[in-house]
Amino acid sequence: MKIEAKYFGVIAELIGCKDEKIDLDFDGEFNLRDFFEKKYPKVTEVNYKIAVNQQITDNIQSTDGEAEVALLPPFAGG
Repeated sequence: MKIEAKYFGVIAELIGCKDEKIDLDFDGEFNLRDFFEKKYPKVTEVNYKIAVNQQITDNIQSTDGEAEVALLPPFAGG
């Protein structure tokens, strides 16, 4: 499965990039939080959410085909 990963705010700063394409090889369900925290241990310093195709979730299904995955830090605003 191919995913387009997008990183925002402090997460992009911690890992040093804003986006990348990643090939994942798995069957069934895959935990993205575990994957990204192993790939980029510094993200564990931040409270963040994961969105897959604009839906908040930590998991992705092998049947989803290509997917857009975003790591979203807390946003301030008013």
